[in-house]
This record gives sequence, C-alpha cells and structure tokens, in this order.
Amino acid sequence: MKKFLTLALVAMAITANTQSAFANGNLTSTDKNKVVALLVHTVDRSTIKELQLNEMQYIQLKDLHAKYLQDVELMKVSFMNNTALLEIRKQETNNRYYTELSNILTPTQVGSYLSKQAIASVK
Repeated sequence: MKKFLTLALVAMAITANTQSAFANGNLTSTDKNKVVALLVHTVDRSTIKELQLNEMQYIQLKDLHAKYLQDVELMKVSFMNNTALLEIRKQETNNRYYTELSNILTPTQVGSYLSKQAIASVK
C-alpha cells in the first residue's frame, strides 16, 4: 500500500512539473526526446486512449508520425558513414518535431504521457 501511495504521489508531482514546464516551454532535452519518441510508435487505439486525443489531433499525429519516420530513414541513409553528423541531425530533427508536437498536444496530454513513461521506467 505504501509503495502504491508513493508511486501515486510521484506520478502526480511529475505530471504537475511536466505540465507547467511544457506550458512554459522549459522541458529538458531528455523529456523532449521522450515526447518525440511517441512518434516512433504507430498511432493506434491505445495511443488515442492514453492521450485522450480528439479526431483532429489523431489525424495530425498520424500524419506527423509518417513524416517523422520518413525523415529518420532519409537521415540514416544520407549520413550512414558519419555517425557524429547523424546524431547532430537526429537532435535537430527531434527538436523540430517536438515543436510540431507541442502545437498538436495540450500540456495536460504531454504531462500525462511523460508521467506514464516515468512510472513505467520505475516499475
């Protein structure tokens, strides 16, 4: 019971911190990368349910997912012989897609997603 309460309190604190940081644009690069990692996975029913997406957000996220995967594949082919440049381009791409995601998702949705990621990593 104590473990559950502690986990719940940690999740609430992370969600509150993340929502305010996202609203102010002050997420760490690690958190930004976690948000962009959402684009790696197929946008399916569980994603819609988890993020509580409306129809327009679903369509925009699905399109962004396809563009992201296309860009990543193009980068891998273009910079396969230069790993240092590939990492720089990946970070630039992640920053660009993070900005696009922040235009689609609300701070509450991002906070919820990040807190679930944090809880999953604690378990």
